[in-house]
Amino acid sequence: MNGSDRPDAGGEDSGVRLAELVAAFSLATDLGFGQPMEHVLRSWFIAGRIAERIGLETDAKQALYYVITLAMVGCVAETPELAHWFGDDIIFRRDGYDVDLVGFPKRAFAMSHVGLGRPPLERLGRAAKLAAFGEKALERILITHCIATGQMADQLGLGSGVSDPLQQVFARWDGRGVPSGLGGEAIAIPVRLFHLADGVEVAHRSRGIDAALDLVRARSGTQLDPSLVDAFCAEAPEVVDGVDSVADWNALIEREPGLQQRLTDIELDTALEAIADFTDLRVIDRTMLILDIFARRAKSRDGKLQVELAQLRYRLPRLHEKNTMMSRLTGGIGGRGPGETKLEENRRRARERAGLA
Repeated sequence: MNGSDRPDAGGEDSGVRLAELVAAFSLATDLGFGQPMEHVLRSWFIAGRIAERIGLETDAKQALYYVITLAMVGCVAETPELAHWFGDDIIFRRDGYDVDLVGFPKRAFAMSHVGLGRPPLERLGRAAKLAAFGEKALERILITHCIATGQMADQLGLGSGVSDPLQQVFARWDGRGVPSGLGGEAIAIPVRLFHLADGVEVAHRSRGIDAALDLVRARSGTQLDPSLVDAFCAEAPEVVDGVDSVADWNALIEREPGLQQRLTDIELDTALEAIADFTDLRVIDRTMLILDIFARRAKSRDGKLQVELAQLRYRLPRLHEKNTMMSRLTGGIGGRGPGETKLEENRRRARERAGLA
């Protein structure tokens, strides 16, 4: 929903766009899937390039951004059960990129990862239970994930154009995903683009363009929409060109008319509360988050220094340490008398850096 289409939400302009807030949240999702930060944003970059080539409409481009950046935030909801079956949930998700998760390859992958880090006998017992009940358990995990992402989209005010496609994140072109039987063009186009771009980004970054081409061709007509695979393969080098060197994601967001919705103070607080509830965090520092977003926007050296100075001045009185094992550092040459606490050291360095800024 564009800012001009929204009813008056009240409050002053926070200076923060919803798209920026979601982008910041997506960085945690990257780590939860064993990927380097900005994997999700690079996937959006790739999907956007393909969307241009197939003539995707402006409204669908807006939905595409939010579907891709929110698609995997549901991992927060699925982690306990995933960890129960597979031990290290992050390794499980990371390794899943190498497998077309359907049929025998899916079962073999699950069995190879069951109970990772557990004693052999315990792994064997869990493998037996997974063989007996695993299909339903895995389906339940994926459904929980989709419900959670849809709820997040609703709480952020993104509407059914985003929350409905998020229920299809684990669908497949061949209908063998979740929900079972949903396939082909019944899957929303933003989700089909996400499926393609998500795998392409990982394969291209880790093994190069040929690996990305091999992956999409192997999964064309099974996991992936064949027409999107063809569109990518026809201009693959151009589609991924520059994806590894994007330094200013905010500039890309600014180019999309549908991503310019700015949050009022009230809306920002509501969005932060939604994220805090979703991730089970008790406190999100609103000011620090805004300063971090502004730091990502800053382009000139002067601008970057001004934002850094504001961050340092904000952090300085809030520095604290819970680690009592390092309560006092040894004094000596270059030290301060008998020594200084770690807290004192952090504060001193912040003041020094602020003075330089």
